[in-house]
Amino acid sequence: MLFPFSKEFSRPLKRHVAASEVGMVTNYIQEFINGKTADDIFIEGNQVSFDVNFFRIRWRGDIVGTIDNGMFTISDDNNGSRLTYKFYMYRMVGFICLSAIIGGFFSQQLWVALLLFCVGMFNWFIMMVRHERILANIVLGVNSLLDEHVKNALNDQLKATG
Repeated sequence: MLFPFSKEFSRPLKRHVAASEVGMVTNYIQEFINGKTADDIFIEGNQVSFDVNFFRIRWRGDIVGTIDNGMFTISDDNNGSRLTYKFYMYRMVGFICLSAIIGGFFSQQLWVALLLFCVGMFNWFIMMVRHERILANIVLGVNSLLDEHVKNALNDQLKATG
């Protein structure tokens, strides 16, 4: 992972995701990301990956418009399951550097280039926080979904026995 061009966040899930529940969880993640206007969403096993079309017109506040692509992975560890979110942002960092170089070149002032770079990196930091919040929201939703699935399974089992 080449910092600052890519970043990975990981959070534990409330409980282990059984093999029979992986499809339910990946479909939830797909619907969530689709709501954030991601393009070309693919589900493959325990991974949900998406691309972001550079030429698609997006609103200024569109969260996925600032990255190139991303991937969510459900994995097992000693205590249960984890959801990992990895995303790439080569265009954003390139744009920040290019803006600083062009601004410094045309103004002939180093401080202008540094100011533009600092403003750009502040936006990069804000984007990091927003993408970490995406993962937190998805984990909350997946935990609720898993709880509801267990609750429904127990209710079905009680109805069958009695």
